[in-house]
Amino acid sequence: MSFVQRVLSGVRRRLRIGSGLPGSGWAASYGGAYRSPDETTRFALAEVTRIASYVGGFEALRGRALLEIGPGMDLGVPLLAAGLGAEAFAIDRYPCPFDPSVHPEVYRLLAERAAASLPNFDSAPIRDCLEAGAHRARRLHWVDCGLEDLLVDRRGIPTGGIDITYSNATFEHLADGATALRALFEVTAPGGVGFHQIDLRDHRDFSRPLEYLTLSPEEFAAFFARVEGSCGNRLRGQQFERLARDVGFEAALLGNMDAAEGYLDELMPRLHAASSGWPRDWYRIISGRLVVRRPGASRFAIDVDGRGDPLASSIR
Repeated sequence: MSFVQRVLSGVRRRLRIGSGLPGSGWAASYGGAYRSPDETTRFALAEVTRIASYVGGFEALRGRALLEIGPGMDLGVPLLAAGLGAEAFAIDRYPCPFDPSVHPEVYRLLAERAAASLPNFDSAPIRDCLEAGAHRARRLHWVDCGLEDLLVDRRGIPTGGIDITYSNATFEHLADGATALRALFEVTAPGGVGFHQIDLRDHRDFSRPLEYLTLSPEEFAAFFARVEGSCGNRLRGQQFERLARDVGFEAALLGNMDAAEGYLDELMPRLHAASSGWPRDWYRIISGRLVVRRPGASRFAIDVDGRGDPLASSIR
């Protein structure tokens, strides 16, 4: 989907939510961005399996509190976590209403596949949503606010009560990364961990992923506000890591996508002065996973992508 389509999709989404209209047709109005039920359920199952692998297995989720930030168009991951025995929380500044033309098909398939592939899975939370025709279920807490908002109003998210935090392609859209990470620290339990995949590219054109660094801070701030953050906030992964440490987390950024060296060579002379002079790795890494842990008694022996605990030597 083009950048213009993404912006228009966001506008349509906000208009529907702000209008008080029922959810019917909401996903269809999302500008074609909605994945098929097959893709949606496979993604949710893969992500909850990934989270479980990081913290010691599916049983490690049972009885824990898990918070997803920015789930977007469905609550697949929180519902799966709830079905595995976690107390699942989800927050999104633009929450998805239950769309009877889309979500029932998605959630029925999700329940079927989860029952076949996840150990001791309880489909009751998914059945609750289907029966209610709404995102209301046991062990599911759905809050319509941004991460930054939790700093002044917890909105039912327990202070120091979340064991695991998770997000996928959300942090790059935060308007205030420092405030958001302070809020994340405050809701994370001592010893709690977080896994946050961040897309560090200029979303206007993924083939030229750092063009927004050529804009002045004033130009970029005006543009970011105009498109409601759709372009990405242009914070580098290492800056997220530093912000996380500044608020008290142990933190490590694990890069998982690099910009082409030829593109970086061509970009460097065009960088705005405010975005120049950083180590080359700050530009090279254009996607990464931020792993955080609030200091305290260890709750999990974490292993990220088979690379062990990236936080073991991260306290600097």
